Amino acid sequence: MPSSDIVSEVNVVDVPIALDQSNKEVSAGYEFNGSDARIESADKVLTL
Repeated sequence: MPSSDIVSEVNVVDVPIALDQSNKEVSAGYEFNGSDARIESADKVLTL
């Protein structure tokens, strides 16, 4: 039976930009109004 693998490569330069934009979206979202919701990164680990 044939198989296929999916490989995803991340451009590490774009990660901080994407995290910043995501945090802006979360802070502006009605669903998270008044909460301490955020996305953080440290050593290739994302924390929601």
